[in-house]
Amino acid sequence: MNKLSETQFKRIRTFIFHNARDLDIKLFSYFFQNGSKDNVLNGLKKFQNSDGGFAYGLEPDFRTPVSSNIAATYAFQYLQKLSLKKLPKFMREASNSLRISIQKNTRDGFRFRQKQMIPLMRSGGLTRRRNT
Repeated sequence: MNKLSETQFKRIRTFIFHNARDLDIKLFSYFFQNGSKDNVLNGLKKFQNSDGGFAYGLEPDFRTPVSSNIAATYAFQYLQKLSLKKLPKFMREASNSLRISIQKNTRDGFRFRQKQMIPLMRSGGLTRRRNT
């Protein structure tokens, strides 16, 4: 397996620290610079809404301020990278929010809440399919 040279690593680190989001910088620091899990968790909390869900671009292509199931799954992916033995309280709230949202949305078939779709419709990111 090839390893990065010290120079390559420093260039990558500089790029990340100048261009990445705070959460991703904290994750990089955790893996490569003895950063703490708590720093990553605190960074993750910044994307959480009062309903326990996640939003605000946690998944970078989905920037709605309304909690979404998509963002919640990304929160759990970040959590999985930390290999925690116990689910933090704020993530238990996210789990409950996700469960409630799925139960609510499956009554009429899985669907996004209208507030989540408006930014997509305005940007032209949503097109209708014709039934064939």
